[in-house]
Amino acid sequence: MYIQSEQDKIDATNLRKIVSGETQGKEAEEVFHYTFPNVDIRWTKDDVTDYLAGVYQLNQSEINSLIDKFPENYISEEPITSHSILYDFNKYKGGKHERS
Repeated sequence: MYIQSEQDKIDATNLRKIVSGETQGKEAEEVFHYTFPNVDIRWTKDDVTDYLAGVYQLNQSEINSLIDKFPENYISEEPITSHSILYDFNKYKGGKHERS
């Protein structure tokens, strides 16, 4: 099981503020950019879903709400082939991950 770092917990709280509507607009976009920093990679919906569930331990309702609110240029319909996901939480099961 993945163990959340303190930063993961802070990020999860910030993402939940978007779900609740407490954070909107430019501030919400900054949270998305910080959470998924390499937007050039264009994460797929499945990647985003797995990451939100695995690292931030959000439930499916929260995930669906966030995906609906993601800026459209953040999620790709095409699978990522040229880049690997920057933060593959599966590599860190039982440990913490570090942002690079």
